[in-house]
Amino acid sequence: MASTHSRIISFHKYQGAGNDFILLDNTKGGYAFICSSPEYIREICHRRFGVGADGLIAISKPAAGCYDFRMTYYNCDGFEGSMCGNGARCAVSFARQLGLLQYNEARFLAYDGVHFAIYDELHANVHVKMNIDGKITKLDETSYFVDTGSPHVVRFVAEGLDELNVEVLGRQICDSGAFPSTSGGVNVNFVQLDQDDGLQIRTYERGVGAETYACGTGSVAAALVHAHRASSTVAMTMCNRCVWNARHTHVKVKGGELSVAFDWNAEQGFSEVYLVGPAQYVYSGTYTCKDR
Repeated sequence: MASTHSRIISFHKYQGAGNDFILLDNTKGGYAFICSSPEYIREICHRRFGVGADGLIAISKPAAGCYDFRMTYYNCDGFEGSMCGNGARCAVSFARQLGLLQYNEARFLAYDGVHFAIYDELHANVHVKMNIDGKITKLDETSYFVDTGSPHVVRFVAEGLDELNVEVLGRQICDSGAFPSTSGGVNVNFVQLDQDDGLQIRTYERGVGAETYACGTGSVAAALVHAHRASSTVAMTMCNRCVWNARHTHVKVKGGELSVAFDWNAEQGFSEVYLVGPAQYVYSGTYTCKDR
């Protein structure tokens, strides 16, 4: 537990496909001073003057309901963010380490509501069920908007993904003001098709202000938009009752590989959407926050 005098915190570092997070055990409420201070969060997440991370996640006990835990995600800019898919997998793994889970399954609360998750001990993966509103908006011939717990633009490129200046292009789209319904801009994903029908993706994350090694909700967005494009051009022209069950899309990110599983039919759209991937414990330590 944190000391209110010395401001020494105990933290745990996790990463999911290179998307790295600082995890805090806030089940006893000892880190409220961190969670209420954007300055502290920015300090701890700073890669030169702090621990360094894409974001910080506090694990706490829900005030009510039959949930194993609540995850609250903060971007490295210091402010609470929307749903973080890679962060959710790391949160499940950390909650398991804390003894909060039973039978390697979890029901937990996040920014966008209730999630179900499974810890796959055999493959060291975590499966997190995502909350999807299902609406995909076509912006132009190559770009789409979808909310997968966080708002995303998905832009397909025919080639040259590795050469794109993701930070410049992503920032332009994020800050364009074209999405007034989203507070703080949008995340931007540049996607190229793989020869094996998988996807390669690079993501500019709005709360980080830079490209990250992986984005879970962005990978989900890309997989769903890819399926939507395929259904529009093939399946729905063949039969308006076509069904895909347990379809898997493999997504190659800068820091590894993720998988997105889902069901789809023409009448109800997407359901049973899961983000699957690693959640690796890196190390634990203590950090002394600066006096404020």
